[in-house]
Amino acid sequence: GEATGNLKPILTNCLEHMESNRAVTQQIRSGLSYPVFVVMMALGIGLFTITNLIPKLQELTSQMGGEPNGLTKFMIGLSDFAVFQLPIIAVVLLLAAVGLYQWRQSENGKLRTDDWLLKLPFFGKIILDIELTRSLGTLQLLLFNGINSVEAMRLSAYAVSNEVLRQRYFAARTRIQDGTSFARAFERSDILPQNDIDLVSIGESTGSLVSTLS
Repeated sequence: GEATGNLKPILTNCLEHMESNRAVTQQIRSGLSYPVFVVMMALGIGLFTITNLIPKLQELTSQMGGEPNGLTKFMIGLSDFAVFQLPIIAVVLLLAAVGLYQWRQSENGKLRTDDWLLKLPFFGKIILDIELTRSLGTLQLLLFNGINSVEAMRLSAYAVSNEVLRQRYFAARTRIQDGTSFARAFERSDILPQNDIDLVSIGESTGSLVSTLS
């Protein structure tokens, strides 16, 4: 913005972008608060049942000399699992999570885990949409304020936190630097779906790429 004499509109657009992100974040948190509360209550009640009520039921059944039915046997087995085996599994999972976090700090670990994140069912699509929205918003902002295509692609790549997608952006930047169109570069680098690539192509051919990206 300073280099092109457009600092004020860039700061204005940055502020709008930050406010939009904050609004979306608040909507997500408010939308998830009740489901999270219900799930936590259900887990708490279930844990209390299998760790406190079921053992007492087992003791009462033994004192009365009766034979527990199939459902009671299942609940008793579930209680034994929760009391004796579940803590061990929780510790193992915690250690595995710590190890995965440490591995993710390495270059190869972040690349591999970011690739797994993009391939997750349902959540991978959400992550991709978030990353594309952030990066394309940055690209549109830079092009609108007169930054050349190659430099705009480089800066847009750093707006992406997923390492796999960032490398695709750098690959697209190299192709644009070699004279390839945005649409063709996005297509070859596997950044956008075909419908969006067609829109970008139309935007380039009509001279309205910035508004198309927006």
